[in-house]
Order: sequence, then structure tokens, then C-alpha cells
Amino acid sequence: VAEKTDLARIITKAKVFKLVTDKNACVGCVYEKGGQNFQEFGPVILASGGFGADFTQNSLLAKYRPDLLHLPTTNGEHCTGDGIKMGEEIGAKTIDLEWVQVHPTGLVKPDDADAKIKFLAAEALRGVGGIILNAEGQRFCNELGRRDYVTGEMWKSKPPFRLCLNKAASDEIIWHCKPRAEQTVSASPDRSVSWSHRDLPVQHPRHYTGRGVGSTVG
Repeated sequence: VAEKTDLARIITKAKVFKLVTDKNACVGCVYEKGGQNFQEFGPVILASGGFGADFTQNSLLAKYRPDLLHLPTTNGEHCTGDGIKMGEEIGAKTIDLEWVQVHPTGLVKPDDADAKIKFLAAEALRGVGGIILNAEGQRFCNELGRRDYVTGEMWKSKPPFRLCLNKAASDEIIWHCKPRAEQTVSASPDRSVSWSHRDLPVQHPRHYTGRGVGSTVG
């Protein structure tokens, strides 16, 4: 639409930092571009993403789910809830912000294990036969269970955790686990079963966050 008509414009390298109101209605926004502030007026749609990558003490996560603030996240660095915060500042109603999903498996980079941003190790890795081992080399859950179940069992077990695939499984999903080197590990102390596999260190990171700001149409 913006390329073919004058009904819309795309403004790049700009950051919205304030919503403009008239009485009880949101009628526009203020943004910064090139060191200057500009205003736009009209209907406002917030599409700024979630807040899973905001690690600050005044974050939405600290407000609604402080128990998860210490976890890493699969969210990009841009997911800091700015749009939701601007909505709250003008009295907008927020919905279900306390519902934050923790994914069972985010890949841990060996040379940067404490990185706050983790690459998601998708369910497909477990779907092709991957198993999760705890610090003692033992399985402790049904890896095909729901995310909340697997994560809950990880909370109860002993880290660090490793997601292990045999050669057939890793070959089937090579596109996802190619960055990791192939190794050999004992599957469990009591059975001492060694097998060739992809051995992926994993940690449970924050994934999806609550719905956000309610909308009004009229």
C-alpha cells in the first residue's frame, strides 16, 4: 500500500516513545528519528512484540513474573515490551501478562554459556527421538510431553541438561543440529549404553509472553 498509494508511509530508523491521547482516546504517537521528535496522528496499532528480552528491574517481567527474571530467553533483543509499557502509561488495559511460557530446550553455546539470548531447540528434535539427560546421565521425563510438563520435570531434576540424538535421528533433522559436533556419551550410569549422537547442551529459557494490550475498534 505504501509503495503504490499515499494511504500509508513506512518510516524507518525511527523509535516511537509516546502515545498521544485526546480525552480517553489514543489519537497518535510521538517518535524520534535522527535526533528529532515527530508526531503522527490517526488510528494506532501496537505491534512491538513481547517482553521476554527485558532483563531490567523495571521490566514487565519483573512486575508480573519476577520468579522467571533469572532465566535466559529465546526472544530477540528487541522484545522489551515497549509498546505495552506505552499503553499502560495512558491507562490501556493489559491482558494475561502473567502468562509467560518457559520452553524446555534452548541451546547453550559452550563458549558463551551465560548468554541471555538462547537459540530455540525445537520440539522436532525430541520428535525424531531426542532424549533429555540430567547431570547424572539419566532420563527423567517423557520427552514427547507438553512444554509445561517437560519444563516442570526439569525444574525437579538436576542440571546441567543435554539433549541427545542418535545418528538416525540427527541425520533426519540435520538442518537444526548441524552446528553441534558429534560426540559419544554414556546414556545412563546403570546401563552404560554408549551411542553415536548429537549431544546438545540445553537450558529452559523464557519463550512466549502474555497477550499484551487490549484493543478497541470504533
